[in-house]
Amino acid sequence: KKLLYFSHSEIWVYYLEDILIQPYKKTGEKELLTRLSQEIQKAIWYPETNEHIIFSVGQTIKIAELDNRDIRNTVDFLEAKAGQIAYDKKTEKLYFVENGKLYRVSLK
Repeated sequence: KKLLYFSHSEIWVYYLEDILIQPYKKTGEKELLTRLSQEIQKAIWYPETNEHIIFSVGQTIKIAELDNRDIRNTVDFLEAKAGQIAYDKKTEKLYFVENGKLYRVSLK
C-alpha cells in the first residue's frame, strides 16, 4: 500500500492505495517524512507495523512514525555509525554494520 524511498537528505512515502484509517491518504499522494542536513545512509520499514521508518544518519539510528497528525515523533534510537541496517521479522532483531562488525539489537 506504501512505497518508501529516500535521497541523500530526504525520506518520502508514496501511497499506492487509499488509506481509509487515520491519517487518511489518497492513492498517488507523496509525503515528506523528513529532510535533514546530514546524509541519510539507509532507510527501511519497521515491518511489525509498516507505520514506522528506521533510518541511519550520521552517528545515529533513528525511528520515525508515519502519523503526522499534531507532531511527527522521531527518536534517536541508538548511537552507531551504521551504513547498513536490516530488520529480521523472524528474530525480531535490528541488525547493523559498524566499522566492519555486525551487531544486533531488539526493538521489543
